[in-house]
Amino acid sequence: MEIERGSIFEPSSRGWLALPVGYLLLLQLLTGIPKPDVIRDANGPKFLEKFAEELFDYPYWAQDLSHLPLFAGLSWLWSWYLGGPKTGR
Repeated sequence: MEIERGSIFEPSSRGWLALPVGYLLLLQLLTGIPKPDVIRDANGPKFLEKFAEELFDYPYWAQDLSHLPLFAGLSWLWSWYLGGPKTGR
């Protein structure tokens, strides 16, 4: 089965760059949150400490599994924005 080029909406302006860049920033924000004890030792905000407790309250194997869809989505967004693989290679 062959997919015709143009069957998926292709970005027509530079404004669509906000999607992959925004997703990249969201991933950076989520993966850059320190552990709760670091926030507590630094006298950080209580809401951030509570958020970090919830974020780190699941097993590491589940955290590792979550990387696959998160970064696959990031790869797809960049590929979509940049035009994907070119035919004829």
